[in-house]
Amino acid sequence: MKKVIAVLILSFSVVILIFAKQYHTTIDPHLLEKSQLRQSDNNDVLDDEDTQLFWFTQISDLHISKFKDQSRIRDFKRFCSEVTDVIKPRVMIASGDLTDGKDKIFGSQQYEEEWKAYYSTIFNSGVPRKTNWLDLRGNHDNFNVQFLFSQTDLFHNFSVQGRKHKRSYLHQEEVDGIKYNFVGLDGSIEPGTKRPYNFFGKVSNEEFDKIEMMMNESPANYTIWFAHYPTPSITGPMGSNDIRKFIGKFDTSTIYIAGHFHTMGGFGHRLYTLQPEGFLELELADFMKQRMYRVGVFDHGLFSFIDVKLGTWPIAIITNPKDVLFNNPFKEDIKLQRESSHVRIVAFSKVDIVKCKIKINDGEWMECYKRNDNFFTVPWRPSNYLHGKHKIEVLVGDSDGRIFQREQFFALDGSRTEFNYFANMVLTSDMTTLFQTGFFIAFLICLLPLVIFKTWQLLIKYQKVKRPKISSIYWRSFIHKYLVFASIDEIFYPILFWLIYTAIGPWSFHEVLDGHIGIYFVWGTFIKGVFVPGTLNWWYGFHQLMFFQLPLMIIIAGVLIRMFERFLLNYQGSTAGMSDDFIHPFYRNLPFFALLTVEILLAVFYFIQNGFLAFLIAPIRVWGLLLTIYLFYRANWRIPDESFKQSVLICTPEAKLSTS
Repeated sequence: MKKVIAVLILSFSVVILIFAKQYHTTIDPHLLEKSQLRQSDNNDVLDDEDTQLFWFTQISDLHISKFKDQSRIRDFKRFCSEVTDVIKPRVMIASGDLTDGKDKIFGSQQYEEEWKAYYSTIFNSGVPRKTNWLDLRGNHDNFNVQFLFSQTDLFHNFSVQGRKHKRSYLHQEEVDGIKYNFVGLDGSIEPGTKRPYNFFGKVSNEEFDKIEMMMNESPANYTIWFAHYPTPSITGPMGSNDIRKFIGKFDTSTIYIAGHFHTMGGFGHRLYTLQPEGFLELELADFMKQRMYRVGVFDHGLFSFIDVKLGTWPIAIITNPKDVLFNNPFKEDIKLQRESSHVRIVAFSKVDIVKCKIKINDGEWMECYKRNDNFFTVPWRPSNYLHGKHKIEVLVGDSDGRIFQREQFFALDGSRTEFNYFANMVLTSDMTTLFQTGFFIAFLICLLPLVIFKTWQLLIKYQKVKRPKISSIYWRSFIHKYLVFASIDEIFYPILFWLIYTAIGPWSFHEVLDGHIGIYFVWGTFIKGVFVPGTLNWWYGFHQLMFFQLPLMIIIAGVLIRMFERFLLNYQGSTAGMSDDFIHPFYRNLPFFALLTVEILLAVFYFIQNGFLAFLIAPIRVWGLLLTIYLFYRANWRIPDESFKQSVLICTPEAKLSTS
């Protein structure tokens, strides 16, 4: 499914470029003004003292499975013991898809064996005694879950926070008088349908109210929002922007971290952006295949982080001066870096760190002083780097001879670097609106030619306009083809009906939840008396139109024009054959057979996934397949001569055929 999402995003890229804004973060001057007023009272100095340092870790998309890749459990055990003991974070976040919830083929449900493996790994490694483990469920943890606290809701039985909280929750930490709020945003849908219908999240107004009350009751200096779903894939009552606006209205909102997208099939290894609402959004690659986790550090309010592969030691994070890409003018005071006295580095390794040094631009390497096991500093003169962007490198070595080297750019004049275009495009989009737009564009692409050519054909038929006289051979051939198509009512109206049905009719009736039949439309699913909005439905509809119904229209139009030309030859008594008679019928109709093969495969997958009864009453997938075969058969062998005579009158200026 995750690779499918990469294709999903790419297939809508044209829609994004045409209809969306240019994806760069626009700085809201009102937010900046509020930020500057708040920062004017900040008298902190970034020196060589190890104060106001706070770090945490994040892991996401473990997908512990009873059927696949048992090394996931082995490496998760390693993470729980090794990372916890080496980094010693006060908070460890597990942001969803803790278990896989899939069977060997297409089914999905909650497996107690997977949850027990997750739960026992955490507790056997002693994590709850060493740190605060904040877990949250993802869509895989919600497959086939009828309602919260039901027997199938294993998250509440086999997780750390599921036993304490119904859905979203808040956890607060205080270090050196600075308070950090961690808000777990649960966007899982209820009821939790089976795959592939359970991919996008949703937050209700009631959940918003609950979170706002928690925030008001627990004031803090900084708020870290964590969820399974990135903001484009989680909606409020009015769309993805609801989530961003809600988070942005709290002055303390600093970062939003999530998982879910994995690496988008390899296209999104660094999905980061600064949202216009004033917070960084940082998606973490999965642990399932990539074995990635994140270390985030607050240093006097400046947030820095590193995404690192399990087993990489040592690691180091330069917290001052911080990476210019992640400077946040909404929430951070650039004068902290500009007026600092020391470069500050946080580093970790399984053994003692024996070497730490930095280099700025092409200068000399400077040895850092070890202030404690994980904190290193070196004096510097920021006045030498007040203009433009500069490069800083850090090199850390441990007693086992391992070396870690990293470079980043910094800027002390407030200048910024744009985020990766693709990442910015994805994370600032509203996928629900995007997919709806894509579907309606595809619908119009299919519908308008039908309406235009049918109207034109009727106007010619009733002598309201003249027959087309076009000098261009290409355009004459194109227009004649579709005028013939529009004139054959036996073909035209079933295709028009099928197109309209795709937009308004039920697509299928099948079990989307054990024991409960759902009625599936393009705009969502009705199940148990509840309407579940269908963001992915719009995408499925887009592909149904663009890759099945539109090609079918083109193929059938090609068949009809060929049969029409054969009719003309026969009617005129010509003994000449068609120009393509030498081509074997199979090869001549290869596009149709390719389309038919894909439709058959999808119908088979649908049967395996949903069963025989659902297979029989699946209008889009199965009935559509039968209609495809019928239309192709009818166009080739069952169009009466009277229908083609109508086409002659429409397309041939010198036509004198009788239509009686």
